[in-house]
Amino acid sequence: MYTKKEVEEKVRARVSLVINAPEYRKEFAHLCSSLNFTREDIANAAVIYDVYLDDMNNTKYSDMAMRAAMRALFLTTGSYHQKREQTVLDYLKKIKPASVCEIGFGIPTKWVRELALNGGVRATLIDMDSSAQEFSKVSLDHFDVNEMAGNYINYETMNMDDLQYPGDFDVYVMMDSIEHTKDPTSYLRMLTAQSKETARFIFSIPIGLVGNLNEDFHYIEWATDDAAKQWLNKAGLKIIDQRKAVPNPEVDLFIHSLNKSFHNLLLLCEKREALS
Repeated sequence: MYTKKEVEEKVRARVSLVINAPEYRKEFAHLCSSLNFTREDIANAAVIYDVYLDDMNNTKYSDMAMRAAMRALFLTTGSYHQKREQTVLDYLKKIKPASVCEIGFGIPTKWVRELALNGGVRATLIDMDSSAQEFSKVSLDHFDVNEMAGNYINYETMNMDDLQYPGDFDVYVMMDSIEHTKDPTSYLRMLTAQSKETARFIFSIPIGLVGNLNEDFHYIEWATDDAAKQWLNKAGLKIIDQRKAVPNPEVDLFIHSLNKSFHNLLLLCEKREALS
């Protein structure tokens, strides 16, 4: 069992390896110079994200260095985040949609870079905070050698708390986002009811009670996989594929601050008649 100080040192070391790696050094130099933060700022934000979870709340994501820290942690070799991103990409390649909406996207993930920037799908990225858009545009600019973003990526500022329908899309993606809105159940039922009959839904849902987090962070939690699946079923969704992403304690260092059964449930769903 590591002490918090030991975990903090490991997080800093992991982030340093990523942001200084030959394949990522230019990307993070671009982010730092364009958005006015330092590599040390990224490491400090990563420590909050991975170690001091009791200090986290939804406003912390507005910090650009925090978004860069998320990018660094998602790139860490062996991270469960990589399983999450790859699973979403796999599902989208299987579905082959024309349009995808990611709600509460935070930072652009693998599917955006590999599909939207190649003209393979039209993406709409929605977040409540305009800083997500700003970070995303700068981040994707590093990869957008063919200048595809303007034609295939659209941004919307929208707060799930307002229960506003985002519009018709072939697929809706929610990666660890719906638990951050004040009424997740009403939001999901609204989205399910108003979306096209052929719509698909992709979720990454955290499983395991967090408990020590601030009230202004998660507004719903699922203790088990079955609890999450029942919740989706009651909102009118049928699960057609599922996978798990289990944190690696040597890489996903946040797990040392949580119960060891914590993991993410990745789900591909389609619409069905709501039970209630």
